Order: sequence, then C-alpha cells, then structure tokens
Amino acid sequence: MGYFFMVLTWLFVGAASVLLKYGEMHETRRLASFIVANALGITGTWFVMKSYSTLSPNVVVAMWMGGSFLCSQIAVSTCYKSYPTTPQYLASGLIIAGIILFAVTSRPTT
Repeated sequence: MGYFFMVLTWLFVGAASVLLKYGEMHETRRLASFIVANALGITGTWFVMKSYSTLSPNVVVAMWMGGSFLCSQIAVSTCYKSYPTTPQYLASGLIIAGIILFAVTSRPTT
C-alpha cells in the first residue's frame, strides 16, 4: 500500500507544479493557483505520511524526493513544451535507478 500512496504523492506534486507555473504566467489566477497547489501539496504530504506506515523511512524519503522531482519536471515540461536535453534525460535515468535501488535493497520495517 505504501507504493500506491507514493504514486499518488507524485501525481499531486506534478499537478501542484503545473498550477504554480500557471499562476505565475497569469496574474489574475495567481492567488487561486497558489491556494489549490498548496492544498494538493498538503494532501500529497499526507500520502507520504501514510507510506511511512508500511515502508522503510529511507525508502520513503528517496522515493518522495526523487519521484516528486521527476514528476514535477515531466508535468511542467509536458504542459509548457520545454523539453529536457539529452544530459537531463540521462540524469533522470540515474534518479530512477537510485529510487529503484533504494526500494529493492530496503530492509523490512518492524
């Protein structure tokens, strides 16, 4: 169940990133975008807290930080057509490899 909550966290972070960028681009929508994005962020943090109940804390932090970063980058670059360069794709692959390595080699929680 912890991995499911982590995927939900990533989706909420990606949506919040898009909303924050949208608010920055449209001054009349800035406050509404800020409020909704922060509500999504709070909900995403709650999902992280739920993940701690079934996953090792270091795995949760690795997945949370790495996955959230990747999801926000993918969401913003897709919505606003600013595609990554080849070295950035390689760096993303390293982050994914690190997340997988943390998840696969973790010790069970007690």
